[in-house]
Amino acid sequence: MKRPSVPLVLSFLALVFSLGGSAIAAKRYLITSRREIAPAVLRQLARRGRRGAKGPTGDKGPTGDKGPTGDSGAPGLDSAPWVVANADGSLLRASGQGVSVAKLAGTGTYDVTFPQDVVQCAFIGTIGLGEQGGSIVPPGMITVSGRGMTTDALFVQTFNSAGVLTDKPFHVVLVC
Repeated sequence: MKRPSVPLVLSFLALVFSLGGSAIAAKRYLITSRREIAPAVLRQLARRGRRGAKGPTGDKGPTGDKGPTGDSGAPGLDSAPWVVANADGSLLRASGQGVSVAKLAGTGTYDVTFPQDVVQCAFIGTIGLGEQGGSIVPPGMITVSGRGMTTDALFVQTFNSAGVLTDKPFHVVLVC
């Protein structure tokens, strides 16, 4: 069996002495009855006064005036615009009127236009079919960014798992 190192032994001894000192201090300075408190200290505590019994609860006051109406809240998630597009760029479905998808020149490149300003929104995109058919799209990636020179469109690119631009179906949601 290997012998313990000197630092380990010293740290163990320091721990024993520190805990032992606390135990001695607690035993020596712990107050267990009023007789152990100096009479002068007891007089000072008594001068601070005693708290009396709690009185009865008073009557309810009159109701105040109605405050001003608050500002309207932000729209909830059920109003977040979204789009589901096929790999050929055709629109499968969308959250409302005025949403369009266009396949741009080149493979895996799309333009998605919304009927609102998207500059202050977060863009969330994912690869995936829009039908409930049980088919699974092969793994891939998607990038979504604001479309340059306009405030109401997104630039979407889809890639295969090797990072090569590939036409893939996708879903995009705006959170504004």
